[in-house]
Amino acid sequence: MKDEEEPQLMEMATNSKIQEFYTGENRKQIHRQFVRLIQMIRDRDFTNVCQVLTEDCEIHYSTVGHHKGIEPICRILMWPGIAMDIRKAQILNFTARSSGKHAVQTAYLQCVEAKDDGVNVFPFIFGGEYANRLVKEDGIWKFSEIRFDLCYAKGNTIFVKDRWSAYCGHEPMINPDIDNPWRVIPVDDEPQGNEEKIFELLYKYAYAFDHNDYRFMSEFTTDNFYITASFEEAALWSD
Repeated sequence: MKDEEEPQLMEMATNSKIQEFYTGENRKQIHRQFVRLIQMIRDRDFTNVCQVLTEDCEIHYSTVGHHKGIEPICRILMWPGIAMDIRKAQILNFTARSSGKHAVQTAYLQCVEAKDDGVNVFPFIFGGEYANRLVKEDGIWKFSEIRFDLCYAKGNTIFVKDRWSAYCGHEPMINPDIDNPWRVIPVDDEPQGNEEKIFELLYKYAYAFDHNDYRFMSEFTTDNFYITASFEEAALWSD
């Protein structure tokens, strides 16, 4: 599939399967906005960025640092390496919660950037976590603060050598206490359907586990909750 067709396909998926899954209009729009943001970064095209970011938006990326304002943000988020032949991005564990004109949103992102010489493919694979804040301007949700922590990078990391801060030893941008969406907005303005509640419970678990926040995990697990994993014996978490 050609790269120029991917944004359309991603948007089609957003408007059909994903939009049918979410029951809240705020969540639907915030998901669309996040998809557009990731598309812009992936496609190196920030033409319509004003539809997604506020004028005074701030970004805090473990890879490229702290920046404020649309022009500096677009400049620093532009792909820093050589032109790529393959560009893929996958959004996981999307969560959005709103209260009045304010909202928080988190998600994981997995990306592939690769050179294809016709014989071999040389990939750079990386992923990370987003924790964002949004405000509603004239009925449209826009990002006012974006935080991103690179969680892993492997393969041809030379593509971003001396341009991105390395994963090991990077400055964390996300504080699991301050940026936890369920603590920032304990009560969402929009009720959820049962399917949403089940998926969000899994996302809560992933957030607590990844950030070693077992106190938070105890808020939504039973007293006899346990985890069985192949890399260790069953672990029991309880009060």
